[in-house]
Amino acid sequence: MAENIPICDVPLLDLLLRSDHPRSVHEIANSLGQSREQTCDAIQTLRALGCEFDDHPHVGLRLTRASLNTWRDYLEARHRSSHPTRWVMVYERTTSTQDALRRWAESHPQQAGHAVVVAREQTAGRGRLGRKWLSPRGPGSVLTWSYCVIDASDPTRAVWTLDRLMLCVSLAIASAVDELVYSNQVLAPHPVGIKWPNDLVVDGRKLAGILIESFTPVHCSTTRAYLIGIGLNIEDPGSIDGQNPIGLREMGCRLDPLLILSNLLDHLDRVITSPLDNATLTRHWHERNVLPNHTVELQSNGQTLRGQVIDVDPHEGLVVRTLDGAIVALPAAVTSVVRSSL
Repeated sequence: MAENIPICDVPLLDLLLRSDHPRSVHEIANSLGQSREQTCDAIQTLRALGCEFDDHPHVGLRLTRASLNTWRDYLEARHRSSHPTRWVMVYERTTSTQDALRRWAESHPQQAGHAVVVAREQTAGRGRLGRKWLSPRGPGSVLTWSYCVIDASDPTRAVWTLDRLMLCVSLAIASAVDELVYSNQVLAPHPVGIKWPNDLVVDGRKLAGILIESFTPVHCSTTRAYLIGIGLNIEDPGSIDGQNPIGLREMGCRLDPLLILSNLLDHLDRVITSPLDNATLTRHWHERNVLPNHTVELQSNGQTLRGQVIDVDPHEGLVVRTLDGAIVALPAAVTSVVRSSL
């Protein structure tokens, strides 16, 4: 993100992001309680920052794309009430939002909580268990961002485990997407499901992936930092590695990616600040679990297991009844679903 750029008018940008039809400058000015001249100047600033508009002298003005140069101002202003000191960094391109966030958390562990890094394009993204993360075609077709959680509690009474955090994040993002796509419908026709441990799916097609990494910052032996990386398909991603993913646009969501991210951040902030109790967390997961009554094959710590998913434990991981009748708990950190069948 460039330095020394103008500060955008956040109320104006918010109004334009949420408008589903063109508006005249006079209408915009009245809505904001500004003069026409102030509004024209603010619109020109947005243009200078790189925002794109459809502008017709008889129809009005409509924002078609919010520039990345506005994202930091917007996110910090819109979410200031929940976390006044939140740190936000926006990149056009970076190797990995996880790596950028880790550098900040390592050097500023006391300020890293709820920090956000977002990138239009990653050149060296990664998935779970050391896998390479494959980017769909074109920068901006996937919303890639990372969020930091700091747990400074007594290690014997830690608020978070990786498995519990993965469940909370999966449920938060799934709920946010349902709200974005189906907010005006009584029943979601294609609700977002969770394929344990880290995929969000719609009708069996992958919509998003989540990566959680943790470390202890140098000189902070009692603190645990969790880096939550999220990749959410916006545009139609096309076929990737033989799979057929789905994007928000195909699901009918036409919102600007900045507004999408802001909504996701609202949901994630809530679940991190006020975590669900284990019973509620487990119940909501069962409602979205796409593997009930499936025979699954899993890899865990180099071992292959087959069995049926019967539960999830927020602290121990996926609970499976193996084909020989044994019941085992498999932690997300070392376990992957290889295949599943009815």
